[in-house]
Amino acid sequence: MGLDNGLLAREIKVIFSQEMNMAPTLLHEKGSVFQLQIGSSTGLNSAAFLDLIEFMEEDILETLRIYYLY
Repeated sequence: MGLDNGLLAREIKVIFSQEMNMAPTLLHEKGSVFQLQIGSSTGLNSAAFLDLIEFMEEDILETLRIYYLY
């Protein structure tokens, strides 16, 4: 039986922050608050996300040598 350290750490953070109201300031202000306000814990807005997806699409197509005109 394997143990997923990332899952365990996330659940411990949830217990401390939601159940015990204990969370590091930066984790709360820069993570949880961004997640609730913007929808992303990194602060990435929808325009930046779409730009990132477009870049990844172009990179994948170039790697696969698939070229087409828009």
